[in-house]
Amino acid sequence: MDCNKPLLGKRVLITRAIEQSSAMIERITELGGVPLAIPLLDFALPDHIDEIKEKFYELHEFDWLVFTSKNGVDFFFKALKQTEYRGSIPRIAVIGDKTCDALLKYGLKPDFIPREFVAEAFIQEFLPVIRKKAKLLAVKGNLSRDIITASLTQAGFFCEDMIIYRTVLPEGSKAKLVTLLRNCEADVVTFTSSSTVEHFMSIVNQYNLADEISRLLYACIGPIARKTAEKYGISVKVCPEVYTAEAMIEALACYLADSV
Repeated sequence: MDCNKPLLGKRVLITRAIEQSSAMIERITELGGVPLAIPLLDFALPDHIDEIKEKFYELHEFDWLVFTSKNGVDFFFKALKQTEYRGSIPRIAVIGDKTCDALLKYGLKPDFIPREFVAEAFIQEFLPVIRKKAKLLAVKGNLSRDIITASLTQAGFFCEDMIIYRTVLPEGSKAKLVTLLRNCEADVVTFTSSSTVEHFMSIVNQYNLADEISRLLYACIGPIARKTAEKYGISVKVCPEVYTAEAMIEALACYLADSV
């Protein structure tokens, strides 16, 4: 194996949203791999968007906004622009560098960001920061975990969810994935969220592709996606210590280099 090309010849399936895949495609190619982009999730505004727009006019009543993803930030501010609200924005807490970067694009800086990019660590670090009787609005997708809202509520704070986007399976991806798996056209599968795992396995089960996926190498972006994969009996060999797509690809390269 070329030490500079640890992914040489490896066909790596990318399952994240297509608009978020460019950096992964570029890095996989640099490392000698063959990126195969079949997005197993996309994002759209929720059906109840008019109700959400009304909620913007209550923003001044909240002390904190909590964003857990880049998508949450983007959909929130796109929807906000469609309203006439010109009042103040509460203090902002975010999870993850990508979420922080998305916020900066709108000219805002987070008031709080945890050291570790998972909800459990966020809660531990965030609780001592917020004042008693604070009101919080957690901006999230329809499939996001409830741990933040539940934990903050249990701690005695008022925390409300704003479901600002929904996760969907892109049209056409199902047929592409079935063809790829049946023809054994991939060596590695990467998962960047539990949703990508769920959609992958729903297609696998629908088309009886259990045998076809048994030979594949699996990489997950972090412990939550890994736990979901393992729930389906998938043996995850790669999971980085830093929960980013870039770190996942580097961890995959290290794993393959060490396996030679």
